[in-house]
Amino acid sequence: MPVLQTLSPPKTNVWYLAYGSNLSTAKFIHDRGITPIATAVVNVPGWRLSMDSAGVPYSEPSFASITPMRSDNGDEKAIELIGTAYYLSPFMYSKVIASEGGGIAYAEVMIWTERLDGADKGTDGGAIQTLLRTGAEEARVPPAYQNFLARILIYHPPTQPFPKLGAALFLAFWGRVMSLMEKITKMSLKGSKTGNAPAWVIAMVRVVVVTMWLYHDFIHAGSSSSCSSPASPMARPRTAWCIWAGITIVVLFYVIQVLYIGIHCGPKACTVVEQVNIAKATASVNLVLDIFILVLAVVNVWTLQMSRRHKIGVIGVFMTGILSVHCYAAFGHRFDTII
Repeated sequence: MPVLQTLSPPKTNVWYLAYGSNLSTAKFIHDRGITPIATAVVNVPGWRLSMDSAGVPYSEPSFASITPMRSDNGDEKAIELIGTAYYLSPFMYSKVIASEGGGIAYAEVMIWTERLDGADKGTDGGAIQTLLRTGAEEARVPPAYQNFLARILIYHPPTQPFPKLGAALFLAFWGRVMSLMEKITKMSLKGSKTGNAPAWVIAMVRVVVVTMWLYHDFIHAGSSSSCSSPASPMARPRTAWCIWAGITIVVLFYVIQVLYIGIHCGPKACTVVEQVNIAKATASVNLVLDIFILVLAVVNVWTLQMSRRHKIGVIGVFMTGILSVHCYAAFGHRFDTII
């Protein structure tokens, strides 16, 4: 549920719902450094578990989230969500929000729950576990729900030499980029009373995540070795062909440009008129390619599983970058002349 808006900061104690690895009280206390006032295992009518919070390809492709159950998308037989409710003070709650990404990965929503009889928990849980199903077992949720969690597919990184090398190269770059985004987010959260990062940080990180997944899907279109996240568009061969066609056009244009300069101008420098013509040709090709890339980005971003407002925001960021570049190309020479 990726939106920029969040609920108002609580002024009194509130119940916080955990449905993923935080089902384990021991993990929750250890990782968050929070000892809840009380805990309870609850059922959440009208909601189901979904693995559609985007992660990092080849590392953690997706994380757990929740989504409303609807009859129009085949949810009639879906299993209703069961989780652990933690009773927290306002300070504890803001600390949890900050530890979950400061509003970048998740949105705050108000939901109704039903307490499950005989499933109460103490705050002295067993060993710290990171797997969702282990946390559910520790929380002593009903066996039927544990069996449902056991059927969720687990991502396994590639083991073949070439796919493994490709994954390593991908993470060598994008892993560092996401690490930088995490550091920026943590710095922006210092002194935050709500636990939420500034809107510009949320927008920036989400654009980086979308770009990372688009890049992954483009280069792995149709490949069985790729991993996927429900938050990213599934790799489509048509889109991949468009990308490779664009790359081919760019390479051919600049090869032709170099040959033209070398043959037409020779050892001498090109005249002013020739330089202007070359610059105009380059600018025209770049303008067409920028529009081509923008259209591809808009089409693919619009297929993502996110709110319409968030889609418009991500598309707006792409358009802002392109407009700023072309505004400088159109008017920047005037400032250069003045200087």
